[in-house]
Amino acid sequence: LVALKEQGELTAALEKNPDDAEYYCQRAYAYILLQNYADAVADAKKSLELNPNNAIAFLRKGLGEYHMKNYTSALESFREGQKLDSKYLDHVRSLLDVDHTFTAWIKRCEETLNGKKDK
Repeated sequence: LVALKEQGELTAALEKNPDDAEYYCQRAYAYILLQNYADAVADAKKSLELNPNNAIAFLRKGLGEYHMKNYTSALESFREGQKLDSKYLDHVRSLLDVDHTFTAWIKRCEETLNGKKDK
């Protein structure tokens, strides 16, 4: 219910300020919580158009893609985000341990893709 409220508030904020990359990134997270993965990916992509150096937007894009079973795209998103995280966000990583999150999702994608090849 909170995610639905947040999604609505972010939509209203984007109507006033449609070029705010952070609002798109936050709404992507709300969509993930609502299991609306296609909209999560679309918002993460829009956030990345506006700010291509946003590692968190790559994480959210990858999460949406993963849950939509687009494992190859998810893996690419997680790897891109991890590169950015390592390059630009050392101080954030120490606070949020984002690098560990990318590593865990990269491993999950690789295992899923390798399992699909084995079958």
